[in-house]
Amino acid sequence: MTARLVRTAGLLTVMVAVPLAGCGGHGAGGEERRASAVEAARRYQQAQLDKEWKVACEAVTQRLRRGTVAACVEERNIPSIGSYPEARVTTGKPFDMEADGPHAAGVGVRVTLYLDPATGNRIDTALRLVPGEDGAWLVDQAANLDASLGTGPDAARARLDEAR
Repeated sequence: MTARLVRTAGLLTVMVAVPLAGCGGHGAGGEERRASAVEAARRYQQAQLDKEWKVACEAVTQRLRRGTVAACVEERNIPSIGSYPEARVTTGKPFDMEADGPHAAGVGVRVTLYLDPATGNRIDTALRLVPGEDGAWLVDQAANLDASLGTGPDAARARLDEAR
């Protein structure tokens, strides 16, 4: 009876582990997962650039926006200091992030907002994206990066870890 119980437990472990294997950071499933998170990060940053506050506020977790979407929109809808018609958004290489403190496991990525590509004026931000209830990626953490200290995945991960 004990041997049968051990075999059953082993089989259950394999049955649970195999479907979860595609959720990790490796393989096609991991690449697709990270690519969709990167696209969500790019859309979020573009919405901020375009002052589409409702879109930007809907793209973050309730924890990060600290209230309702309507309150978030009202808080962000202030006169702009400048206009940057030539601005563009780029993203870096994504990386998996484990759960840490108040943050769920997800994907980290650097987004860069080039305010004036001609002069190199830019803002680099590390973002942690986590899956929302409906499966969409939501920004759960943001931390500014200092380009002089690096903007690659290691620097972005370190900055997010610091900024808990």
